Amino acid sequence: MLETRWPLIGRGEELSRLTAALAARRGAVITGPAGAGKTTLAMMCLQQVRDRKMSVARMTATHASQRLMFGTLAPILPPDPAVDRLSRDGHGQLLRFYARAVTSRAEGRPLVVSVDDAHLLDDGSATLVHQLAMTGAATVLLTVQSGERAPDPVVALWKDGLAERIEVGALGDAAIEELLVTVLGAPVDAASVLVFADRSRGNPLYLRELVTGAVETGALAEQGGIWRLRVGVLRPTARLAELVALRLGDLSDAERTVLELLAVGEPLGQARLDSLADPVAVEALERKGLIASRRDGRRVEVWLTHPVYGDVVRAGITPLRERALARSLAEAVEAIGARRRDDTLLLASLRLTGGGGSAELLVAGAIAARARHDHSLAERLARVAMAEGGGFEARLIAAEAAHFLGRPSQAERELAALAADAAGDAERARVALARFDNAYFLHGREADSRLLDEAADAVADPLWRDKLLSRRFCVMGSRRGPRAAVEAGRAWLRAPGSGPFTAAHAAVSYGLVRLGRLDDAIELLSPILGLSSSTATMPTADQPWDEWAPYGVAIYALVYAGRLGEAEELLTRAWGLVVDQPAAEIRSCVAGWLAAVHLEQGRVASAFRRATDLASCSSRLRSTRSCMACTFAAASAFIDFHWLFVWSVACSALSFTAL
Repeated sequence: MLETRWPLIGRGEELSRLTAALAARRGAVITGPAGAGKTTLAMMCLQQVRDRKMSVARMTATHASQRLMFGTLAPILPPDPAVDRLSRDGHGQLLRFYARAVTSRAEGRPLVVSVDDAHLLDDGSATLVHQLAMTGAATVLLTVQSGERAPDPVVALWKDGLAERIEVGALGDAAIEELLVTVLGAPVDAASVLVFADRSRGNPLYLRELVTGAVETGALAEQGGIWRLRVGVLRPTARLAELVALRLGDLSDAERTVLELLAVGEPLGQARLDSLADPVAVEALERKGLIASRRDGRRVEVWLTHPVYGDVVRAGITPLRERALARSLAEAVEAIGARRRDDTLLLASLRLTGGGGSAELLVAGAIAARARHDHSLAERLARVAMAEGGGFEARLIAAEAAHFLGRPSQAERELAALAADAAGDAERARVALARFDNAYFLHGREADSRLLDEAADAVADPLWRDKLLSRRFCVMGSRRGPRAAVEAGRAWLRAPGSGPFTAAHAAVSYGLVRLGRLDDAIELLSPILGLSSSTATMPTADQPWDEWAPYGVAIYALVYAGRLGEAEELLTRAWGLVVDQPAAEIRSCVAGWLAAVHLEQGRVASAFRRATDLASCSSRLRSTRSCMACTFAAASAFIDFHWLFVWSVACSALSFTAL
């Protein structure tokens, strides 16, 4: 069980400003969203105040105390009968009486009056706090939730310079990683850090609840000394649901409907949302800060302001209600028109839940989901499409999804059956390539090159023949050594019609590197990769491994040649393309290449962080032969000398032993 109170991390600047303000007797008002850590920050500062032998009066304002005059400060005010004789006309006299009573409790020591949730102060308490600060009788330390209307005397504290206003914002990714490592007691892989950062949006309270829930359900587990999120959805804990319910407050039926529609189908265009929900309720929710709108081209899109709101709202939707909402949203999308690729995926997903989707729509949605590396959704869409007569494309996507989700035996069975039904060059070649990749990278066995030869014999299209035959050199290099792969591959690459961007280039250039012919390898790859041009086109994150493989070998060659700056420059460009694609296999590949380069540069901490991406991907795919073979090639030169990388790769290997 994790500790209830987490350490304060990532708030060094705010704490320094706060400590300086109280030391100078200026006072401070800490503002920020609920769960940002305002109370923890204030309590740490109060502990420093107590260590300096200052007197502290600490209170918390509540909705209940807000309804009572001086309700919040009542615990430190005297139950003096003389107060009852003060008339309303003597309000100033009453404030002076209470001020003297509060300061007398300090017994001559400097006094700090601290109020948590000061936006809930009643008018009397707010005025008294302001008077204490204005007269210098006490130093005030308040927390105020941003977005809430605070009493005028509280606002006047920072407007009039009586207290410093310190804004507490969201934690950055680096602070989140440091916090997770501190709490969990071991490194956390980079992909998992990104997921928690995205879902929590840097809110420490939400982060704590998401991590606690993930640990309790086993979604977050330690494997080989590294904490990793398993594939699945982060579900809100009961405590998080209660906290979010308080934030949502009392909602009308119309407002709840808006939140449910967004939870099922966000982001939604304003026109689509207005056709299903009360526009007045939409405006009210935006004023409350629960939803937000932004312009995307000519379209205005509406979102929930925090992902956990959607998690909590979805958890309260029954299956029947979800089906009805999805059907209504799908009809609205169809009525207004789906004009973008994201619209196709949204519509297909809604029809998957609500029913009524055609095989063509479901297949198009599966293709879009695959491009976003959401293989679970792609498989669900493809298998429903198969039931609706989706044909070859649906069957291939489903089998490929089984491959990417770490079920190689199932993928091979389905691909073998599909091979018997394939018609035309493209279908035969695509199935054969998928079977090769599944066998070579997931089964961990040497793929049968006869599968490629037979498919190539049956294919007349020269482009598909090139793709099939070039795969042979992957097998040849490991079976017969680098010299055989180089000699056979170079002859093949010189043949008329051979494509410029094939797996053969990676296999041949890798063989050249293994033979120590680094300049020859770089010369072969330069025109393909544009090594001499900073503007050369690179593959996108959704392109297959053979499009990216030459980059891994280029890194390998450049590092061995001592050209670390060029290797890092190439990888920096690649990283910019994949950094926001945490589910893409190539992201882990690029991270692994960066790990090798950074390690050689002596940047050990950065190398380790990048290496965890590779470990996470290999674990997710249950790969016995890393799906990022070039990463291991690039790292092989260093593993005898750098214990950290050895340990990182070993952690990756531990996930393979479960097979």
